[in-house]
Amino acid sequence: MESISHKGTSPWGNDPSYKIFRNVKDFRAKGDGVTDDAKAINEALADGKRCGEACNGSTTKSAIIYFPPGEYLESSPIETHFGSQLVGNANDRATIKAASSFVGLGMISTDVYVAGVGTDGKDNEWFVTTANFYRQIRNFKLDITDTDPEAGICALRYQVESYPPRSLANSCRLE
Repeated sequence: MESISHKGTSPWGNDPSYKIFRNVKDFRAKGDGVTDDAKAINEALADGKRCGEACNGSTTKSAIIYFPPGEYLESSPIETHFGSQLVGNANDRATIKAASSFVGLGMISTDVYVAGVGTDGKDNEWFVTTANFYRQIRNFKLDITDTDPEAGICALRYQVESYPPRSLANSCRLE
């Protein structure tokens, strides 16, 4: 994927400079299994003022976040945004590995809870649960073997309430 020309534009957006395809290595992720890549990966996801914290929904800024083969260490969650496709190489899957010091509910998360009370009187979160869709995760190995088993860490915290399904995770191996 990294060697093909990326000429597409968002069909619903009106910004021709908006980058749909992002390679995490262009955002300083190393994929060497030693460097903490969480910040770089989250920067790739958020680039272009995408729908993140305090956003209840958006279909104008979709993105493909590409992970070349390698081992991406993280100490905090990868927080996906509306319209995010996290894609690894189908022939040589990237590994996303939680560091032994990992803090968070899941290595890849589809919803972020923040301090305070939400508009419904319940916990405040980035996205309304029933509008938490248009995400894909494919071609990865997700590894939590170095984390404390008592910490309750999930490889994938994928909170979705939509039918028909508009989000999916496929070709992923959990360890």
